[in-house]
Amino acid sequence: MKHSFLRLISSFYILLISALMIVISAYAWMVISDSPAAGGIGFGVAGLEDWKIPEIFEPEYDYMDGVRLTAADVETFEKDESGAYLIDSAEKFVALMQYVNGNTELQGNVRMLLQKHISLEDHEMEPVLDASGAPLAVSWSASEWEPVEVSGYTGTGIVTIAVDEALLRETDMETAYIKGLQKPLFAGGFAGASGIVVEDITIFASHIVSENTLGAGAFIECVDSMPDIVLRNCHLVNSKLVGGSADEYEYARVGGMIGWTSGYNNTNDGAVRTQILIDNCSVKNSELVGSSVGGIVGHSGANAWTYTLIQNCT
Repeated sequence: MKHSFLRLISSFYILLISALMIVISAYAWMVISDSPAAGGIGFGVAGLEDWKIPEIFEPEYDYMDGVRLTAADVETFEKDESGAYLIDSAEKFVALMQYVNGNTELQGNVRMLLQKHISLEDHEMEPVLDASGAPLAVSWSASEWEPVEVSGYTGTGIVTIAVDEALLRETDMETAYIKGLQKPLFAGGFAGASGIVVEDITIFASHIVSENTLGAGAFIECVDSMPDIVLRNCHLVNSKLVGGSADEYEYARVGGMIGWTSGYNNTNDGAVRTQILIDNCSVKNSELVGSSVGGIVGHSGANAWTYTLIQNCT
């Protein structure tokens, strides 16, 4: 009698476990059927709804909806007491970054403080007219963005993007947001006393395509013999990053933050010790596509004089 009771309990337990496994399997099938691998919408800008990602609070963005600025306008931008440019519009952000881009006459460091969350996505805007009623040059396409190259070889120093603390207090957020990037933030740079510092920035809802076949990252494509690289509290969220040429068999080394890094140790013309710090950064709800992929860095240390510290990252 005792053995029969035990067998009954055992049979009931097995039946209960079997039923539970059927429920779990059915749920897993529903999730997988909506995944990118199964042909579902998956990640990307639309993924917030289609992938059932928990809703992420977005701030109010400043769009490219005013008069387009040029390099000549940069000299008129307001600076704080430390000499940092105060960036309070998308137009100013684009103008300053493209002013830095490949500028062989730029000497020394450049520092900017974002006072707004920036959107670079295509945006419908009302035409702005001059005094005669003629339209001013205000049209903007996100495809115009070019990754910024820091020309350390000719004298450009460290380029810093940081955030005005007042913006974080006002919006109760830990970073400023940059939305709608179609190409990486920086191309990278080469040699000299050059460097890139990015602090407290989230790249959000962006479909980024890099044609650099060596390396691609959302923040920096390639670090080549640049002494100082710092990414602190930087994040790639709900985005897609594709690295390489249009040929699907020529994808690059892809990393959520940086694609490829290298120092330089040719003793004939002077070694360059490249030091990279990536602290408290993350890649979340994003898809990375490349020949080899790393969540934070695609390929680290192509040369012995590359020193990389990654900490507190997910």
